[in-house]
Amino acid sequence: MRYLLSPEFAQLARQRTGKDDPTFIDMKTSFWLAEDPIGQNVLCPRGRRPGCALVDWLPRKHRREQTHFMSWSWRCSIGQMSSALHMYQNTTVPFIVPERISFFMCFFVNNQFPLIVEACSAGSDNLEDVFEKNLLRIGRLVAVLDTWDEYEQFVASKLNVPVVFVMPELATNLLHEQIDRGRQGIRTLTLSVSRVDSESAVAFYKEDETKVKRVIREIVSV
Repeated sequence: MRYLLSPEFAQLARQRTGKDDPTFIDMKTSFWLAEDPIGQNVLCPRGRRPGCALVDWLPRKHRREQTHFMSWSWRCSIGQMSSALHMYQNTTVPFIVPERISFFMCFFVNNQFPLIVEACSAGSDNLEDVFEKNLLRIGRLVAVLDTWDEYEQFVASKLNVPVVFVMPELATNLLHEQIDRGRQGIRTLTLSVSRVDSESAVAFYKEDETKVKRVIREIVSV
């Protein structure tokens, strides 16, 4: 969390993408599909081959045992992520200390070279191992939402893992505005959070999307 909120990460993202407020989709392209991919010449400590995960490339001080699993969207911008984490830090009791929070966040912990650069493997190959086992191992999930009226946390619900939802300040203020409207605003909120539309969700890899939707259909239909 400390690194996600740091000027160091923001500067890296802006320099790589050339944008003031890049999304993680923008960073995906400029981090790993550029002429000089980050971590290209660093030996992966697990695969023992050149090309490592971003977490292996970071200074050792930013690598700690994971305390929370993060659910997030690649369309989220660095500004939205920073705002959401600041809201999480400042509104949680007791207050969150960034140095004590370490996220399992696929952007950092997955080796993107076989996934994105070489495109030889899809996350669906071992979805249960990477997602469910790590979620159960960590036991706490923080869901970063870029807006209050769209979200899905199917697996966490299935596994009974506690979930904390955090949003950027702008989205939080819009949520408060709905609550301040009284009965009509609360009705709008209720309708929104009850309309979970997994069928319209998309993933970077079609294989991932197909498998996730199949799993949801199988469990919901039981």
